[in-house]
Amino acid sequence: MCSYTSGLNTSGLTEAYRRDLRRNRAAVNLLAGYYDAAKTDALESLTGHNDDESRKLDTKALYRAGRSSYHLREFLVAEELYQRLLAISPSDEDGLRELSKTQARLIEQDTGLYDFSSMAMQKKHVDCASFINKTEVCATKDRGRGLFATQDFARGDLVACEKAFAMAYRSSTAITDVTRLIDVDTQTEHWNLAGTLWSKTIRKIFANPSLAPKVLDMDAGSFHRTKTPLQMVDDTPVVDVFLVNSIIECAAFGAIESNAREPFGNNPNVSVLEYPTQNPVGLWINASYVNHSCIPNVAHSYIGDMMILRAAKNIPKGTEITMAYRKPHADPEIRQAEYQKLFGFRCTCNLCTAEAQRSAFHKLLVTQAAEQPMAWLLNNIEGMARFAEAQALVITTIHAYSTATHKSLPRWSLPEAHACMMFNYGRAKDLDKTEECAIALANDLGYQITIERTRVHLDRTNGYSDMIMVDVLANLTEVAVRRGHLELALEFQSLAKEMYIITNGVISGMYKKYGKFE
Repeated sequence: MCSYTSGLNTSGLTEAYRRDLRRNRAAVNLLAGYYDAAKTDALESLTGHNDDESRKLDTKALYRAGRSSYHLREFLVAEELYQRLLAISPSDEDGLRELSKTQARLIEQDTGLYDFSSMAMQKKHVDCASFINKTEVCATKDRGRGLFATQDFARGDLVACEKAFAMAYRSSTAITDVTRLIDVDTQTEHWNLAGTLWSKTIRKIFANPSLAPKVLDMDAGSFHRTKTPLQMVDDTPVVDVFLVNSIIECAAFGAIESNAREPFGNNPNVSVLEYPTQNPVGLWINASYVNHSCIPNVAHSYIGDMMILRAAKNIPKGTEITMAYRKPHADPEIRQAEYQKLFGFRCTCNLCTAEAQRSAFHKLLVTQAAEQPMAWLLNNIEGMARFAEAQALVITTIHAYSTATHKSLPRWSLPEAHACMMFNYGRAKDLDKTEECAIALANDLGYQITIERTRVHLDRTNGYSDMIMVDVLANLTEVAVRRGHLELALEFQSLAKEMYIITNGVISGMYKKYGKFE
């Protein structure tokens, strides 16, 4: 690359020779990931002549410019460049292939129609476009910027599917994938993939300054920004590395590195401060503006470096999109302390507001109920006396949650208890108790189930999407099948499938885990 640059600085070169140098430097920049420079060089190397040799050279230049635009996620520009290429070389195989691939990205970008099975096969780095045009970033009343729906979404709809700007993985063998990052400004130290993500983000911005504005405008907490966070000195970008670090601390997500054939579930933690070294860490620009709620209206999941947001309930146009940054802790005081430490805020959602008004007796019951189910598991439910004692505590705690301010809201001290009871009664083939505990578990998650003959109504107003809710609906399906209520079983089966797709992002893996309820 330096040789080409030195050559271009040489005086007395013919224009044709300069174009050759630029065209060849474009190829080197493309391989090196300097897509801005590659695109500029390739376009400036065009001859515009119509003889056979010029068309051949311009075909190369347009191909390199198209590939650079593709990597910059400028798919409309790439499409136009490949069409220009094919106008002068109609049978060029590379141009035809890349145009087809680019047009597939444009369909994804415009419609949100993805081949999720193919996406899952690509594992870590997925070659797909981001679908984010049904949401917009706007100012909220009291939480800075947020992401809002620009159309109505029905539950289960794809709200967004976004490719990470940068993502850091750790291989199964290389400890060098983990970077030690010491921030002398904040006196903090990270010994995990957050440092690797920081390095990758800076390198990508440095290589392609056109990508910088959207990244450097992301939330950076209390970090004091300069008026021009990216400056050019001698045609070289100067990146504020402390700003990038603050952005990663505030806006990075942890993702689950799951089996690519069967992606599974939400990550309960999106704080860069808690990432274990083996968990992938990514920076999703659009998704970073989604604010937290303990009763969110979307669920997020991952396939490689793609984040999937699905509507967990009906979302009217103009509504703010919210997600749970982590599964709420049963004790609201611990929960708020976690949010303050990891994310710098106190949650004011309906659940947290209601629980702030709880009595001392309620606090005691919640603590006991949250601890009891783990004792069951550790002691393998030693005897019916202990089981009855725990059941009595659960019943008392349910009554403590039945205040007017908390009615129909999630009850986070109880899900584990009711899950234990549901699975135990299910194994014992006690249909009535299995159904009772399943419905109670749904209530714990904020869902209200009403059964009227062969119809099921699921009120999702305060529901928290979680894979255990699929277990609830799968158990209710099994109960209905065993009772011979097949129409009711189909209702529960349909709801289980819907809940799985919302929580998992795609249907992949459901039938292996739950069967087909046949």
